[in-house]
Amino acid sequence: MSPIRILAACAGAILFIPSVWADDATKSAKIDEIFRLTKVDQVQKQMMDQMKAVLPSVEQQMGVPGDPHEMSDELQTRILDYLSSRLSWEKMKPGFTKLYSDAFTEDEIDGMLAFYKSPAGQAMLTKMPILASKSMALAQQQMAGVYPELRRIVQEYTIEHTKQPQAAPPPQRQP
Repeated sequence: MSPIRILAACAGAILFIPSVWADDATKSAKIDEIFRLTKVDQVQKQMMDQMKAVLPSVEQQMGVPGDPHEMSDELQTRILDYLSSRLSWEKMKPGFTKLYSDAFTEDEIDGMLAFYKSPAGQAMLTKMPILASKSMALAQQQMAGVYPELRRIVQEYTIEHTKQPQAAPPPQRQP
C-alpha cells in the first residue's frame, strides 16, 4: 500500500472516530431524556420508601432483639442511609444508560421517545405507578390465601422426606 493511501486511511479513521463519539453522545442524551420522561429518579425514591416499610421484617430476620414493629429510629436511619448511598440514582444511572444503549438501537430509542411524548405515552407514564401499586396490592391479596396451603405442602414434603428409612427385611437364605 502506498504511503498516500495509508495516510488517507488514517485520516479517514481519525475523521470517523468523532462521528462515532457524537453518535454515542447523541444516543446517551436520548437515553437521558427517556429517564427524565419516565421519572426514573422518582421511581428510585419510591423504591427506597418501600424498603423503609419492609425494614422491620428485615430486622427480625437478621436477629435484632426487640419488637419487629418498633425498629429503632437510629437503626432504620443507618440502614436507609447505607441503602441510599449504594442505590442512589447517581450511582445507578451510568449502568442503566449502558444497559439501554446496549439493548436498544438509536431508532428504537427515537420510537420510545416519540411514544413517551405522545398523549398515550404521557397517560401511561402518569397511570403506571398507580396501576403498579394496585397490581402489587392485588398480588399480595392473592398470596395471602396461598400461604396456608404452601405451608401445608412444605410440611407434608418435610415429613415425607425426613422419615427414617425402614429397616430392610433380613436377606433370605438360599437352600
